[in-house]
Amino acid sequence: MRKVSTDTLLVVGLLALNGALKFGWLGVNEISNDEPFTIFWSQQDLADLFAMLRTENNPPLYFLLVKWWSGVVPLHAAWLRVPSALFSALTVWPLFLLSRRLGGQLLGITACSLFTFSNYHFGFAHEVRAYSLFCLLSVMSMWLLIR
Repeated sequence: MRKVSTDTLLVVGLLALNGALKFGWLGVNEISNDEPFTIFWSQQDLADLFAMLRTENNPPLYFLLVKWWSGVVPLHAAWLRVPSALFSALTVWPLFLLSRRLGGQLLGITACSLFTFSNYHFGFAHEVRAYSLFCLLSVMSMWLLIR
């Protein structure tokens, strides 16, 4: 039987902790701030969506993801926030790998702890906006760059 490494256990634990925190209370707050903008445009047909994106500063990926996701799940705040919570929870994986590579296991744990308990990232995980996706993609690209 193969022995599981400490780093693997740490990543699994960090993912579980982030999942529990980021998926908890998704539907407590009403849709607010910029969320209606994302929801409205994600419900439009593709021609109207891309016409809007030509004059807007938001990239299309998240709108397309929400468009697909809202076609699969009920149009409810908690369900619409699931992709953001998922992207936020998954960010600790490449963040741990990146920071461990740059400074060791303790730095990886510290960076992931700061990320996990950051009010900003907790808020981003609970919004129907692209912030948590951008964070995941940014950290992942940094990790891939130093690999």
